[in-house]
Amino acid sequence: MNTLQILVLMIGAYICRFEMWQNTPFAILFTVFFAYGQAVVFSALLVSTIVSRLEQANQISFSLILGVILVNVLFSDVQVGLVCFYNARTMHIGFIRFASFLLEFVPTFSFNLAFGLVAIQASRHFEADSLNWSMGEPFTWELYNTPKEFRTKATHDLLLAPAAAHFVSRLFQQQILFAVLFWYLDHVLASNRGVAYGALFPFRRQYWMSVCPCFDKRKREQVGPEAESENKSGADQSSSPKRRLKRKAKAVSEKDLGIGVDLQETLDSAEHEEKRVLEDEKRGVHSDGLRIVRIQKIYRKLPFGLKSKNDVHAVRGISLDVAKSELMCLLGHNGAGKSTLFNMLTGIIGPSEGYAKISGHDIRTDQNAIR
Repeated sequence: MNTLQILVLMIGAYICRFEMWQNTPFAILFTVFFAYGQAVVFSALLVSTIVSRLEQANQISFSLILGVILVNVLFSDVQVGLVCFYNARTMHIGFIRFASFLLEFVPTFSFNLAFGLVAIQASRHFEADSLNWSMGEPFTWELYNTPKEFRTKATHDLLLAPAAAHFVSRLFQQQILFAVLFWYLDHVLASNRGVAYGALFPFRRQYWMSVCPCFDKRKREQVGPEAESENKSGADQSSSPKRRLKRKAKAVSEKDLGIGVDLQETLDSAEHEEKRVLEDEKRGVHSDGLRIVRIQKIYRKLPFGLKSKNDVHAVRGISLDVAKSELMCLLGHNGAGKSTLFNMLTGIIGPSEGYAKISGHDIRTDQNAIR
């Protein structure tokens, strides 16, 4: 879409025979507009990761539009930006250097200076020295990569303008910076994924293994040799208790599957189920189905996670184990926490305490692998 808009703009300018377009190579102008358009797109993606509500989106959008207009008004004349930040008399001051460095990572500022440096050479402009209007001259690739010096008429200050290529490179650097921040914030903010990643997730091997599962050498070891051989041979199609017991020998017993025991004996209490789940977790017994371990969801009424008597306990410490290919029906009255439990399992919201594993993948850290 950005490329299409630029092509329409360029064709219209050539049809109107603008002097700047006649004196500047197509590739230079296209590069300037393309770099600016892409930087704006990536900045919008970055903002979208922070916004979580419609009202907040409206406020941020309005503020950004005002900011863009303000920067355009202040630096629409390229010499204003050069006098403020690239004056040989003041540009060595630490504050000026820091301010110019930050502004160069604002897409509108970098675009205004890059476009202005091209326009001041290639289009009709006013010469302060001669007090006359001068016709535009060809703007070549050499001028595109060469810094330019100006001399102000009133104070005779020397303006050391960086090359237009410098500001275009800043636009491309902004794209990389905004893309990385967009990717990082999209993972660490819980409003985007339900379950937020840790702040240091890029440095954890577990994350990259979930992104590239083909490189995860531990995956086969976690599943186990028996399940691996069954998956390769295309077996594991039978749903009989005996077949399931063979596949899950380390995870369940005959009693768990109701084989050779009385029906009444299979009605274990919640305490017994929780004890069994905790023992399996402690012994490292792998589950290729669903395992929930003391999972809770508490909605705090006070900020910063402070406890209050008005807190809503939507889910209160559920523990259970559901084997692969096993069907389980979850019953409960309205408000019992059924939807909240499934929202935690699917990664829409994060648990307050406890955790769950699906095929051995933790819902708090391995949502990509689970999906």
